[in-house]
Amino acid sequence: MQTSKVFAAELATWNSGRGISSLDWIINTGSFTQFTAYARLIFPEFVEVQDRLYLADLFTQERLDELRKGSDDRNAQVFMNVIDLSTMFCDADEQSGDEIRELGRFLEKTWTASAAASFPHRRIHIILDDNLEEEGVGELLISLVDEN
Repeated sequence: MQTSKVFAAELATWNSGRGISSLDWIINTGSFTQFTAYARLIFPEFVEVQDRLYLADLFTQERLDELRKGSDDRNAQVFMNVIDLSTMFCDADEQSGDEIRELGRFLEKTWTASAAASFPHRRIHIILDDNLEEEGVGELLISLVDEN
């Protein structure tokens, strides 16, 4: 994944304008708590409920029951697992649509790998729903659904 323009500009300001690498930036500003949280986004854990996979950090039985009241199991799974990448970060306005799309493509790969590592017998589909250019919507949604 390429460094965003905003992040590259920040890196360049360090060391009296000499800049630092992204790894040096992590060493200077990051925390273990942040690392573990981002790791769970990048390579998520899943739970299997009634033969469907769900992101462990988003799953609650109560929410699933609510989602199932108005739709079938497949749609409930999609909405239980959905994350809007365009509003995920407090500085999201600073990110371009291309950078958010790149994040989506990156997560598509890592979520696929994570699901395959934990559930090699499962066929899942990562959904990237790009509405960034649609007036009044402006979102990039990522979710996953079983293909069975």
